[in-house]
Amino acid sequence: MRLPRILTHNLRWKMVALLSAAVVWMTLKSGTPSRNQPRGSRVLRQLPITIMTSTEDRRAVRVDPNTVDVQVSGAPEVVDRLEARDIRVFVDLAPIEDERQFRLRVEVHTPFGVILEKVTPSEVDGQSLPPNPTPQSRQ
Repeated sequence: MRLPRILTHNLRWKMVALLSAAVVWMTLKSGTPSRNQPRGSRVLRQLPITIMTSTEDRRAVRVDPNTVDVQVSGAPEVVDRLEARDIRVFVDLAPIEDERQFRLRVEVHTPFGVILEKVTPSEVDGQSLPPNPTPQSRQ
């Protein structure tokens, strides 16, 4: 039995394409956790919020609350070894211009293999504090 020309024409290129697709699929599949894998979950409480500003920004700012609770999940062996210092919690002041009071979204960076599930609270209130007066020199 002879195969149709559409299947046999450029057969090498078709085999290379099929092999490439299989390699890409296996690479992507290995990087995503399977639904059948056991997942651990953990809540890290009272993580301090870092305030990120540009180097030129000299204003003093206070956020309330200044800590958050973070719920993460992932492979049990990764989640069990997780420490508070492995998770970065911050607010970014870059979009805030000259407002005296503002609301900021809390951002969280987790290590590879750790999935962020929930941040409580997800937003914090911010307040620009008046600048400290500089002491004048006596003459």
